[in-house]
Amino acid sequence: MSGGFQPAVSFGGPGRADATLRVSHPTLDPRLIARSLALRPKLSRRVGDRRRTPKGTLLPGFEPESFCSFPIVGKPGGGTRPMAADQLVADLDRFLDRLQPAARFLRELRQGGGQAELFVGWFFVIFSALLFEHALLAKLADLELGLRLDIYADAPGER
Repeated sequence: MSGGFQPAVSFGGPGRADATLRVSHPTLDPRLIARSLALRPKLSRRVGDRRRTPKGTLLPGFEPESFCSFPIVGKPGGGTRPMAADQLVADLDRFLDRLQPAARFLRELRQGGGQAELFVGWFFVIFSALLFEHALLAKLADLELGLRLDIYADAPGER
């Protein structure tokens, strides 16, 4: 690019990121999902269980589907982690490589009515750009994963 502009920057310092793999299915047990992906979920719910808040308080009704959320990027206990945009993209790329052995399971999950998506929360000050190269997007397509981007601009000094 001209003028010294770097496409993966965040003016005002690095951004903050949180990324998870989110998987849902109308009937599968979340333990089977986790085993099939060889991942440990941060959050899981089984279809038919009583609904609960993230802190465990009972809510009215029952879970309409099974759900698992697997951490990729962020703090170990949850929340965002400071990082540059190019580091976020590199971490996502490595995760997709690690997930490749489960490609068949993910395809069968979708064929059976399930969904899987890569969720990325990106927080930055003033301006930021994320470049997802075609190779990373091809990995998402091969794994039949959706990509959900939630992007938040902090006001300067809000961190």
